[in-house]
Order: sequence, then C-alpha cells, then structure tokens
Amino acid sequence: AWFTHKQLVVAVSSTEAEYIAISDACKDGLGLYYFLNEFVQVALPMPINVDNQGAMFMANNLVTNKRSKHIDLKYHMIRDYNNKGIIKLKYVSTEHNIADIMTKALDKVKHRYFTGLLLQDKKTNTEE
Repeated sequence: AWFTHKQLVVAVSSTEAEYIAISDACKDGLGLYYFLNEFVQVALPMPINVDNQGAMFMANNLVTNKRSKHIDLKYHMIRDYNNKGIIKLKYVSTEHNIADIMTKALDKVKHRYFTGLLLQDKKTNTEE
C-alpha cells in the first residue's frame, strides 16, 4: 500500500535524506516486483529516479567517508542491488522530476507539464 510517512531517522544532510529515501523506494519496488512476478514476468533492472547527485554517488560507490559512516547499514542495501543489476539508478534533473508535482508549489506551466506526463496527455504536456 502506498502512503506517506516520516523517515524514522534524522538525516543530517539532504544527501543523506535522499539516500534513505532511495533505500525506502527500493524496498517498496522490490515488494511490488516479487508480488507482480507471481503473475507475470517482470523485467529487471527496476529504474529508480534520483534527483540528488550526492545520494547517487553514495549509492554507486562503496566508499565510506566521515560524512556517511554513521548511516545505518540497512540503508546500504541499495548498493548491493545496484551492483547486482536488480535496480538501476537514473539521475533526473529538477526541471524534469515529475515527483515535484506532489512535493512542491509549482507555477502553472510546470504544473500542466507534469500533469500531462502523469496522464500521458499530449495536449497538456506542451508549454503555453
């Protein structure tokens, strides 16, 4: 079930918060993968869009530094799934991040653009 909730840990940076959010998205995606795979063949890797380059760097590199060494081990499973090809992290710039329609106040043009992407409607997908 999809729902919103507060993160259970306090992140000391936006990169850490995004890294934890990627981990949560990965867990949710894997749950859906295993459920759907009971009925149909689901292709891997699962794409996960990321809009924070620091979080993406942490997920793609096994390097631990003083800023990331305190992050709980359970969140680093995304590194393993990424290396095994189960997930594929893809950078999405802020201008093209469709999730912003749910989290930010947008101007009319950008709101219509993202609404068009969500609804796959070519008429609302163009800027005025």
